[in-house]
Amino acid sequence: MNKGWRVRGLLAGTVLGLFALSGAACTAPQPAPVTGGAATGPRQGGVLRLRSTTDLTDFDISTAPKTSARSIATYVYNRLLTNKTGEGVKYESFTLEPELAERWEIGPDAKSFTFHLRKGVRFQDVAPVNGRELSAADVQWSFEYWSRGTDFHGKKLPASQYSWLFENLDRVDTPDPLTAVVRFNQPFAPFVAYAASQSNPIVPHEIFEADGDLKSHAVGTGPFMLDSAASQTGSRWVFKRNPGYWKQGRPYLDGLQELVIPADATAQAAFRTGQMDYLDAPSCRDAEEMRKAFPAASYFEGVSVAPINIYINTRVAPLDDVRIRRAFALGISRDDIIKTLQCGKGEWALSGALGDTFSQDERHKLLRYDPAEAKRLVAEAGFPAGVDVDWLYTKEYGDLYESTITLIQSQLKQANINLRLKATTRADVQAVRRTADKHMLTATTKTLEPDAESFLYQVFHPKSTNNYGGVNDPKLTGLIEGQRREPDVTKRRNLIRDAVSYINGDMVYGLALTYDLDYKFWHSYVKDLSPNFWVGQYGLTVDTIWLNK
Repeated sequence: MNKGWRVRGLLAGTVLGLFALSGAACTAPQPAPVTGGAATGPRQGGVLRLRSTTDLTDFDISTAPKTSARSIATYVYNRLLTNKTGEGVKYESFTLEPELAERWEIGPDAKSFTFHLRKGVRFQDVAPVNGRELSAADVQWSFEYWSRGTDFHGKKLPASQYSWLFENLDRVDTPDPLTAVVRFNQPFAPFVAYAASQSNPIVPHEIFEADGDLKSHAVGTGPFMLDSAASQTGSRWVFKRNPGYWKQGRPYLDGLQELVIPADATAQAAFRTGQMDYLDAPSCRDAEEMRKAFPAASYFEGVSVAPINIYINTRVAPLDDVRIRRAFALGISRDDIIKTLQCGKGEWALSGALGDTFSQDERHKLLRYDPAEAKRLVAEAGFPAGVDVDWLYTKEYGDLYESTITLIQSQLKQANINLRLKATTRADVQAVRRTADKHMLTATTKTLEPDAESFLYQVFHPKSTNNYGGVNDPKLTGLIEGQRREPDVTKRRNLIRDAVSYINGDMVYGLALTYDLDYKFWHSYVKDLSPNFWVGQYGLTVDTIWLNK
């Protein structure tokens, strides 16, 4: 099986919304047990070998689709803020802490965000940047570029897939070289979390000035530098230690290698023979098999925060009828999915929400399984003999994905819904779902950012390019925009809950399936590896890892 359809992204729950505005820290729950912990202190040296299911196309993370470029963001770049990881931090939790900014303040109206940079941080000593010191001007330039601000108008750049992280950005002031004040025209409560996004790193202007883009070169302040000479497209991407990294003594590794291996069987063979050090299992059954095959390997499992999200095109019949959408929702048994495909492990998921936005009991009330009522609604909508609904998908998303939608197809037959599965290419799915009338249903996990509203805004706001369902409901838009502008954390949380209830219950503008588990393995010589869902491409904080061999 291949879990390549699972796009690794960042998202934080309502907990983040509750603490992020004040900058206070949350008390993290205890992590699941991890075997193979470090027995001695860190050692310098060695190369960590990781798997990539897709190849890098170029290094500019702002142009879509470009999920593979997140490795560049993880290794080469830093952000103003980051997510706390390590001992005592649960896999799915997100807690803000400093990175390039050593502290920050938020204006009482959430219209201004002040970041105080660390002194003495330098970019990697690579031309044309040549190891110069980081300053607030780099924050200003980076945010202007990622948002495609006024300085980049007329430069014929492709649209930025992350410009919505900066909606209503007014300007970035730099009162001194180590202070950046980000100002918005309207309150923008989620921005402090977006300052920790992997999609929002701080980059130098010299690369753009030399090349006219950020596609071919990557130079940052991060722990590793891209080694283009040692890399080979379609085979491996090599990163070497940054000797001038601002965290003294880190990284411990001499380098990283991303091996491009699309096939799961090939990746497992590479892990078995010691050619790969760390590997995700695509499913619970694969994890069980791998635990038997690699009994000496360290093993971890943690709750995934990114469910499969079903995009319902509300602009086309029969899905323009809310009764058909409600019937579709009532005809899906998440318990059956968890039992049949996830080894009984997992939780029900709500579209637009995270696990802590609603309790399990609340989710079960919003997401009832009632095929008899679903069948009645189908008949009431004018289809007593049943209704046809098309689901566009790609086999490139892997066996687990295909098994999931085949199971849903079987379930929906009891509701008199004939789910017609139409296979095509991944590129075709990505293109067609952006059209208004050429699809009914598509589904995948969503690339998300470290605030709960990112799910809401991306999928359901009428201005979002990722609103594949064409949702344009003034009431919902008001709730989404209202929570963005609400600095009071309790009021904001209530607005998010109201929006999610409206999406999943009243109008069924979207559906999500389950939060299943992620399964990770690494050889026992890999030390101080603490997986976290929100970190980078693989859930790893790479500057803390060391090899005991």
